[in-house]
Parts: sequence; structure tokens; C-alpha cells
Amino acid sequence: MPNSADESAISTELAVLRQRIDDIVAGQQRSTAWYRNPSFITSCAAIFISVTTTVVSWYRTYQQEIASLRGQLASTLHQTAGIHLQNVELMAKYRNDQPSMLRLSTTLNAQNLLLAKQAYSLARELGSAASAASLTTVANSLMQSNEVTLAEDLLQKAIARAENSVEYIAALRVLGALQYYNGNLKVAADTFDKAVKAFTTYPNEAKSADYVNFTHAFTYMHWTQSARQSDCPTAKAKIELAEQHWQKLTEPAKTQMAPMGAELFQMKEFLKGCS
Repeated sequence: MPNSADESAISTELAVLRQRIDDIVAGQQRSTAWYRNPSFITSCAAIFISVTTTVVSWYRTYQQEIASLRGQLASTLHQTAGIHLQNVELMAKYRNDQPSMLRLSTTLNAQNLLLAKQAYSLARELGSAASAASLTTVANSLMQSNEVTLAEDLLQKAIARAENSVEYIAALRVLGALQYYNGNLKVAADTFDKAVKAFTTYPNEAKSADYVNFTHAFTYMHWTQSARQSDCPTAKAKIELAEQHWQKLTEPAKTQMAPMGAELFQMKEFLKGCS
């Protein structure tokens, strides 16, 4: 983004231009109206053009730097996504070789931490130009490396900056999971409850009954996954609510979302041993 040196240069030039106007006005004869003096009008026009050119140039530089930062952030997030995929593949490949899996996972986590902090710096540098979706994605990468304080900072910003229900709900789900991880059960429950009530904040985005029920089922599944380690009763209650919304889906929607349905019933089965 434009630095203080750029802003200082612009301020200096504007000060010089203002002084030129003062000098021109002071040099006019009192008996002559300014609008009848061609040289004065010409000078003012030149000053206006100069100021406009300076401002336009500054704005173009600003936009170019924003675009560059967004490109760097997208590239960094793409790399972190690749690392997460590698980690999943390694867990499957070395599930019977814990020492190798631990060694490789440690290496990948170190790489992820480096990239996540780089993404965090880029997001901070973008300031208000960073989208809620980008902030949530960066926060999720930070959480993978246990940088929970930095992650929560970005998630709070993402919630405040959300422009639609998708961005709003996604940020709340991740924040709720983080709060459960930190042991803040009541706060986490309140956060997930906000996600469930998102369509009261964005009523125009409740496009269809299937869309609303799918979104709620997915949110309750996230709630279940987040709560099951520390609050089994809540996890069991939320998986029941997830199933209720799943059952409300039309048959075509259930067919389309079959993988999510399978995961839901697997989670419900797993929770039978949870107390």
C-alpha cells in the first residue's frame, strides 16, 4: 500500500500549489474581478490539472499495490492448501507407521506455519481490502499450526467484514471451533448459534428450503465435530438437529449431497460411545 513517503510528497505538492494560488490572488489588482483576468483563470486551470493528475497517479499506484498483495495472498493460500492435502495423504499412507508419519507431519506443519504467518502479514497489510473469505482461510491455516490468537483476530475481522451469509457463516463456524478448542464452551455455543441464525441477518439469502436446511445441517455437523471432545451431550444434541434438517431435504437434494449424509450418519454412530 502507498507508504508515508508517498503521502508526504503529495502533501508537500498540495502545499506548494496552495501557495501559488495565494501568490496569484495577492498579485491581482483589487479593481479587477478574478473571473475577468485570463491569466488567473489559466493558472487556476493548470493548478487543478496538476492536482488531479497527482491524485489519479496516487490512486492508480494504490490499486496496483492492492492487486499485487491480493495476488501474493492467493498464491500463499494455494500453497497452504497443498500442504493440507499432503498431510491428509500422508496420514493415509503411513497410518501403520507412526514414527514416519510423525516425522513427515512435523515437517509439513513447519512449512504450513511459515506460509500461514506470511499470509497473515499479507492480510494485515491489505487492511480493509482483504476479503472476509481470505481472512477466514488464513485463520484456518493458522489454527492448523496452533496460532490461535492470530487466528481469532482474523476471524473477528472476517465476521465484521462479511458481505453475505456464506462469508458470515463460514467465519462463525471456524471461530466456534476455535473457541471450543480453547475451552470456551459457552462462548463457542453462542458463536455457533449466531451461525444458525444467519438468515435473520441475511433474510434475502434464504433462497430455498433445501438451501436453508442444507446450510443448517452443515453448521450443526461442524458444531458436533467441535464439541465432541469436550462436551459430549452438546455434540449428541447437535447431531440430532443436523439429521432433522437433513431429513427435510428433498430427495434430489439428498442424492446430490449424499457424501454429507454419509458423514452425518457416521458421526452419529461414532457418538454412541461418547459420554
